[in-house]
Amino acid sequence: MLARTELHNTSLCGCNFENASLALAQCCYSDFSRAHFKDTQLQEALFDHCTFAEATFTELLFRETWFTQCGFHRATLNACIFMELSLPGLDFSDAKLTKTTFLKSTLERATFNGALLDSCSWVETQANEARFTGATWLTSAVASGSSMNSADFTQATLRQSNLRQASLIGAVFALAKLENSDLSEADCQQTNFQRANLAGSLFVRTDFREANFTDANLIGALLQKSQLGGANFRGANLFRADLSQAFTSNTTQLDGAWTKRIKILPKRDGEIV
Repeated sequence: MLARTELHNTSLCGCNFENASLALAQCCYSDFSRAHFKDTQLQEALFDHCTFAEATFTELLFRETWFTQCGFHRATLNACIFMELSLPGLDFSDAKLTKTTFLKSTLERATFNGALLDSCSWVETQANEARFTGATWLTSAVASGSSMNSADFTQATLRQSNLRQASLIGAVFALAKLENSDLSEADCQQTNFQRANLAGSLFVRTDFREANFTDANLIGALLQKSQLGGANFRGANLFRADLSQAFTSNTTQLDGAWTKRIKILPKRDGEIV
């Protein structure tokens, strides 16, 4: 029983908190590296500038729990839920998250660089400016009502993931690889897909206005009814891509793009492809 405990500048490395109570605990600048959390009571606990490197969290509901500027480097989170929380400055670099959900929460400048996210989901969650550089998403989803504006997915891999209707304005997917993923109806205005591999993914009714696809691989991608005004496809590979009924304009740039066997019919009346 550690309820209401104050743990400041304390080392708890390798501790087993299974079935323990940290309710109402105040933990600042403490080290929980390699600690184990399962069936742990964390209601109204505060963790400020704490380290959870290589810690393990299993089947926990984080609600009315406060994490501020905490590091979860190489941590393992399995079947955890972050619910209705404001989470500033969390760092999950190289962590493994499985079946973990962020529900109605706000992640401020969160970092997931090099992390593995397997069957994870973001529901009605704001994760603007989050960093996923080199991260791997497996069958993960961003539900409608969530936003990842200006998020950085440079060199990330998204496999069989669903970002339908997500807000991704100004996000960066440079050198990213999307495999059988779905960004249909997403808002990708001014998003950067330079040299990304988008072959075979779905972008139906996606808003790509002013997006940058320079040297991107779009072989067989479905961009039906998408908004392409001002989009830059210079040097992109659009072999067998489907742009039927896409909205284009005189500012849509296709200079140097590979457009052999591209599908542009049926066109929209008055549109230029």
